[in-house]
Amino acid sequence: MLIAVSFFSSSSSNTLISDPIDTIVDDLLSNSSVQALYSTKENTINTGALYIKPDTSELTAILDSFQTTSYSNNSGWDGTGITAVTTEGILAYYFSQTSSSAHVDGTNAISQNTINFAAYPECGKPWDCVYNDSWDVATEQECSSLHRSWYGYRRQFEQEHWSKTTLFNTTSSSSSSSTYHPDVFLGYCIGNGTYVRASDYGDNDDAPISPAPISPAPISSAPISSAPVSSAPISTAPIAPPTPSYSYAFEPLPCNDDGISSTIPCTPFTGIANSSEVYVIPCGTCQILDGNDFTTTVLQFAAGLNVEGHLQILPPTSGETLVLRLPFLIVQGKLTMTTPTDRFGSIHVEMVPSSEEVLFVPHAHNRYVCPNQVCNVGINPIVVAGGQLDWNGFTTEEESSCPSWTNLVNVTPGDMAYPMEGEYDQASDPPSLECSATVVDQDFEETTPPPPPLSIHVWDGNGATTSQVVSDGSNSYFRVAGRTSAGHGPRVTLASPECLTPGATYLFSVKVQLLTSATSSSGSSSSSSACSTHGGESCPRLMLYRRLSSGGNSWKRLGVFHGKGLADATWGVFQLPLVFSETEVGPTHTNQLVALFLEGPEVSVDILIDDFVLGLAPPETFPSPPQVCRELIPNGNAEGGVGGNIFPFTFTGGNAAVVPSNNNDNNNNNNNNNTSFRIPQQQQQQQQQHVFSHSQRTASYMGLRVKLVTACVVEHVVYQLSARVWIQSSTTPTSAEIVAGSSFLSNDRTTDWSTLVICPPSDQSSGFVTCEATISFSEAQVSADEITLFFRPRGGDSTASVMQWDDISLTFVSGPVQEIRVDPSVYDCWKSNSNGVSSSGGELLLTSHTLDATDTQVVNATFRNNNGTLALENPIVNPHNSNNNNDDDDVIVTTIEVALLSRRIRFTAPPSAQDYIGAHLIIYFTPNVSQLIRGVEFSGFGQQGNLGRYVRMLPPPKKVGLHLSIL
Repeated sequence: MLIAVSFFSSSSSNTLISDPIDTIVDDLLSNSSVQALYSTKENTINTGALYIKPDTSELTAILDSFQTTSYSNNSGWDGTGITAVTTEGILAYYFSQTSSSAHVDGTNAISQNTINFAAYPECGKPWDCVYNDSWDVATEQECSSLHRSWYGYRRQFEQEHWSKTTLFNTTSSSSSSSTYHPDVFLGYCIGNGTYVRASDYGDNDDAPISPAPISPAPISSAPISSAPVSSAPISTAPIAPPTPSYSYAFEPLPCNDDGISSTIPCTPFTGIANSSEVYVIPCGTCQILDGNDFTTTVLQFAAGLNVEGHLQILPPTSGETLVLRLPFLIVQGKLTMTTPTDRFGSIHVEMVPSSEEVLFVPHAHNRYVCPNQVCNVGINPIVVAGGQLDWNGFTTEEESSCPSWTNLVNVTPGDMAYPMEGEYDQASDPPSLECSATVVDQDFEETTPPPPPLSIHVWDGNGATTSQVVSDGSNSYFRVAGRTSAGHGPRVTLASPECLTPGATYLFSVKVQLLTSATSSSGSSSSSSACSTHGGESCPRLMLYRRLSSGGNSWKRLGVFHGKGLADATWGVFQLPLVFSETEVGPTHTNQLVALFLEGPEVSVDILIDDFVLGLAPPETFPSPPQVCRELIPNGNAEGGVGGNIFPFTFTGGNAAVVPSNNNDNNNNNNNNNTSFRIPQQQQQQQQQHVFSHSQRTASYMGLRVKLVTACVVEHVVYQLSARVWIQSSTTPTSAEIVAGSSFLSNDRTTDWSTLVICPPSDQSSGFVTCEATISFSEAQVSADEITLFFRPRGGDSTASVMQWDDISLTFVSGPVQEIRVDPSVYDCWKSNSNGVSSSGGELLLTSHTLDATDTQVVNATFRNNNGTLALENPIVNPHNSNNNNDDDDVIVTTIEVALLSRRIRFTAPPSAQDYIGAHLIIYFTPNVSQLIRGVEFSGFGQQGNLGRYVRMLPPPKKVGLHLSIL
């Protein structure tokens, strides 16, 4: 015994047995060692022509292989490279792993008796009725021969075996089909893509299909002509064909009396008897599902709902919601959902997430519309196939003409946040009135003697042979030479350490220059210092030295100069924020001596310093209470600090300092190092011509950074971010960016990154460019433990270039909006609308106020009065942030629209296990049937990446008579 298998593959419909296969069968049956004979295509098995002897053990082995074999999109089944996922693939793998003598590749033998249409893609399948006038001669002959052969077999089958007494006369001169290449399609094609199926004509076309087998009608006893198939008439007299139906259209079911406009008497819906079966509203019946009967119950159509008759759904009379929960909905009859004036509740249809695709078997009347009488309608479908929707969420015609959107007229923004003391840093004062905020301010110029009590500070080399003030004619500085220990270097003994405030932030800066023993008089050096070459521990370190009251000594490292890449004999700025403890300084300290000194470079290097400054961080470098959140970046103009210190900014890699601007806006180029001229603290605020300069950068991520007061970072607050930047690239213009890093200390310090603004490109000749952005804080930023802004290049020539910033600000614009105003003309309409802004509120959408479509906002609101003022249940971001340029202070110029989203008929699809896969609505081609969808909400619909699985997929309205309004 033998079976010929056509598995679950579309390729099976591509194969036609063109010649007797008796020889193949006989040979296979006579050979006991051969279990299967197959043909191949590419790297798979052609299941359209596959011969296997029945064997339960073989079947078990194939199933076991399918269930246990690993599969990868890249490497296929078990890494063999066989990547087909259908039966063609698993059988190819299975046969490759078993005895070649038991499973024989008979491609050559099988191909002599079969035609595989998939091998001729330009011809199409015969029932596609494809004929292309642009075919060349060879293609036309090949495709015509294939089609003619297939239709010859069809005609022979109809003449010998078809049970209908009325057949389509393909030879009639009055048949429109006989004019479409009748020599190729033998009269069975009306046109390109329009195939006349045998099922379209006959006696019992509308008879319902019974679950029991239907006995075929007696075969006609009329003699069949013995003439060749291609020319034999079906009957001796022409039979005029009936007017053909739409070949791919669903029709209303005749069993619904006069169709889907039926006035069949309705009976109450009483409930679901068996939730494990698809609930069917039978054709020819009508049921009313009254929400008053199910106000406390969620109706679970667990296996789905199929409406073949007429189902009317009414909301509860009260304001409650009728909830229907189901995985899919099929409408072949009529589904009515309305919201009458005497009912104030709503209808909510919730699509239960499912991963199973629904295979829809149409009613018998439309059974041949779907290929193989089954349509795959995908996951979570709402399908209309020959049926009608009457969904009207508006109570009256007045409501249906009510505008669903209007313009935003004005907003009432809230205020900024006001952090409590302790939630932000503040400037400190000296311990007493006798003490100065400036501890050290030494430029070593004889013409500028330090004021008392600074004159008693003692400067030395901390043990070096030479330490003295040196003048080069235009500038004086302090030089330490003759170093015999790494600890030797410039040291200043503080005259009054009790005048320093413990716990306060002090700003330290000093200019540093290193000279090696090989440095020439011209300033060049034949060998570089280890600091210039390697950086790190080879560079000067700032140390705090204390001689304790007990007679002992204490050393503490405060910071390291970033000198890598800075040429010797070149000035660089070393700056740090410092905080001292009460055991180190202050009124209660007991130290005998407190000093600051530089150490670190190899002993052959001389250390030069200038413009040594140490002082309390000025108030300008801190948030300004009580309006701490008015400006989140203090000292953004680089004018409020001490010396060359960049506080409150810090930096990552390279070296950064405050330097004179040198009229950079006029395109005067600076050199590539932070060489700072004298910046006396008392002159900084007078000059106001300084910038933040970052040099010696070796990676693109290196840049400035500053922390924000997290208590100011709240939802729905709007800030204006602005800065000027100049990347002095000598090659390619380079953009800068400002990025927010939100850190979560409780979650292993994970960081969420968000680019706030991208600046225009700049280069060595461009000067400063300005970048601005209006921002509001994200959910991640609001919940973060720390928020740091990073100022850095964005690609390009970003490592070798000096980067300068100025006029950095993050300024409060608007607080959360609690009220909005719309056009007062919609008040009566929206207020009275049963879908609208009732006393319990209505859902509104505000369109995006930026170029980003995701900046829309949805909020619940209630009318405060009849002038269009709406109170918002939750605050939103101010959608209007520009200055009011209208003479009427009560009206602003805005392009924002406000849309009413509230609907009493809602379809929702909760998130599924698959991202971006929700429910979908599809209305199949149903001619001359009007569909009404008005005042209905769809949420969670659409399936990304699945063709034809859209929020709603509709046929052309002109062909359907479709009335559609989704508002």
